[in-house]
Amino acid sequence: MFTSFQSRSRLARRLVIYAVCIALFSVSIACASFFGRKQQGVVTFYNGIPELCPQIDMLRQKNLKPVHSVDELKRHYGLTFFISFKDGISPSLYGTLYHHDREKLQYCMVLPDGQFAVIQDSVQGDRFNMQQEVCYPIKDCLDDANP
Repeated sequence: MFTSFQSRSRLARRLVIYAVCIALFSVSIACASFFGRKQQGVVTFYNGIPELCPQIDMLRQKNLKPVHSVDELKRHYGLTFFISFKDGISPSLYGTLYHHDREKLQYCMVLPDGQFAVIQDSVQGDRFNMQQEVCYPIKDCLDDANP
């Protein structure tokens, strides 16, 4: 009888450990999808402010926050950019560049859909992969890109 109690106790302990592990795994998946990121070419998209670039160093505006429209982007940050890439894989972007790490060739950008993007630029031949143009409204940049 005592042995049966010990085996039940061990079984209960294992079940609790398994339940805790499953709960932690579920929470980590939920956090990853909420704060998650998605990569396309040299661009990584984030739902929140990326840890790589938590502050503004390229603008007068020092309050970093997500925005949810082009008007809010222009009103809060003042400057908007159209970014394109020569690699043919990375998507074109429209938003505000707010951080640049010259050593790593890394840029951070606020997008008008509430997301943030981290761009890992590279040199192809004697030119950079990323091309940036100060632009507002975006239609003017798209018209220039497709004459």
